Amino acid sequence: NNLSIFILDAKEGKSGEERAQRIELAFAGSDAPQRVLGHPKDSRLFITVHAGCLRVWNVASILKEPQTTSGDFISLSADAGLLSRCSAVATLPEAAVVLAGTSSASAKILSKLQTVKQSIRDMSISADGSCIAALTGDSLYVWRSPTGASRSFEGEGLQLLQQLSFSQDSCEGGLHTVRFLAPSESSGSEAMVLGSVSGCHLLVYVFSPSSTVPVGDLIQSIRFTCQGSELPASVEVESAQRSTLALSFHDKNLMLVMPLVDNWGAKTRIAFSYAQRLGAEMPASQLAIMKAPSLSSRPALFLYRAMNFSRPKDGLPGCTVVVHEILDPQKVAPEAAPAVVDDLDIDPKDEAA
Repeated sequence: NNLSIFILDAKEGKSGEERAQRIELAFAGSDAPQRVLGHPKDSRLFITVHAGCLRVWNVASILKEPQTTSGDFISLSADAGLLSRCSAVATLPEAAVVLAGTSSASAKILSKLQTVKQSIRDMSISADGSCIAALTGDSLYVWRSPTGASRSFEGEGLQLLQQLSFSQDSCEGGLHTVRFLAPSESSGSEAMVLGSVSGCHLLVYVFSPSSTVPVGDLIQSIRFTCQGSELPASVEVESAQRSTLALSFHDKNLMLVMPLVDNWGAKTRIAFSYAQRLGAEMPASQLAIMKAPSLSSRPALFLYRAMNFSRPKDGLPGCTVVVHEILDPQKVAPEAAPAVVDDLDIDPKDEAA
């Protein structure tokens, strides 16, 4: 039930470990964080995900707290006072239920609420860092992220911008993953990807972070398997530029890499024009993807895949991490979005000709 924070180069010392300042936050068992995410634009902010809420933390505020040193690190109890002074909270409203007669083709802003207990399945931060999205089984909540890590969050709650409900048949098994992508140059518009439990069915929405109603139209639905024949996969976004999506399958020796189209914008009609298939030596349980300079000094795409296993001799859990480098950047280069024309836009005279 403890959360460790490491502040690099905060102390004198020879090694990186000696120079790092470690802070331990001790949570009550019922409020222990289930997941921790760093803010994409400000390293002094981080988010903890709990069963029915999430918190945005300010490291500057934590450092101002009365400190108790335990060995080589600072230990703090995450009591009600510290939670109020050092974090801003977003609590799930009463759960959204799809109303009778609601279209299964798209998400709708809720007009009524029914009381159903929910928990957060996944959460993500928009690429520009201004919005936080949390996903439950059939609902999506979007809050405005606080800014200004130097100020206190005391007594502050996050502003709920949008609450959407999804029918159960919009994605097999319900929605389980939310991710954000954006082009290298800011266009004021991002792509929000919602994934099924297996990760093999993706729904892509236009997302406008600066808007008071950021979630826009559904523009693309992608399925990698036949309906009813799901393959579990991890879905992740490249962490540096946030313009590439990747899937690593848990039961198959392959990965898929999908770059966001080159000319992505609010009016683009498609987000991903192709998926590059890559072979692997074995299936993987976890995935991370990052673009960074390679040994050849040019930027390259690296995929980090973790294979979990139990040791045969004693049953202890183990993990093998394999790093893949895509040597030819053109294999995963973004393409211009192809022209997409609705049937309704076609002149019957042209069709007859």
